Amino acid sequence: MAGNFSEIESQGNISLKFGFLGLGMGGCAIAAECANKETQIKNNKYPYRAILVNTNSQDFNKIEIKNGGNVRKIQLEGYEQGAARNPQIGEEAFVKHETKIFEAVKQEFEDRDFIWITCGLGGGTGTGALLKAIEMLYEHDYNFGLLLTLPRDAEALKVLENATSRIRSIAMNQEAFGSIVLIDNAKLYRKFEEENPSALANEYTSYSNKYIADALHEINLVTSSFT
Repeated sequence: MAGNFSEIESQGNISLKFGFLGLGMGGCAIAAECANKETQIKNNKYPYRAILVNTNSQDFNKIEIKNGGNVRKIQLEGYEQGAARNPQIGEEAFVKHETKIFEAVKQEFEDRDFIWITCGLGGGTGTGALLKAIEMLYEHDYNFGLLLTLPRDAEALKVLENATSRIRSIAMNQEAFGSIVLIDNAKLYRKFEEENPSALANEYTSYSNKYIADALHEINLVTSSFT
């Protein structure tokens, strides 16, 4: 598939212009990786745009950004120490800064065909902000979907409870958005171990973010080849 993928990429354009609204540490890392995706397409080397929304100011320093022109960071001021795995704090922070976030969405995603809200379920900021972000985009008639990662079984009980609670809430509001992509971190981690038997556990995050970004981009290119 690798050869065919390169050929498709060099011959055509992407199918949809994606924007990525990253929420929390996990969601921001995924959104940034998608925005980092480079192509061989003429005049469209970095086809995707991202807005990164987070509380913890230190998390932004951990994210690699290849092209600053297509990534915008929004620090939720007043919550610099993070949400401590408390979704209520994450929701409160998003609501307090919703006007600023929406202004960024209007500016950065004006020409986007589809927006993906990316979030790692289980934490505080992303999990807490998720429903409010859905509500914001829905009320303003954006075409959007959810790209969510599920915590591994080894995560703390609080993380698993947060994720389960949010999944239930999403199920009750699924008519508001177009697509939901759920990434099973437990299954993907097993794949990581099989492919990289000598790798360290902390290398998994980079692997998973790249895996998600590559898969979504490949689908977007393959789809365009049939239009």
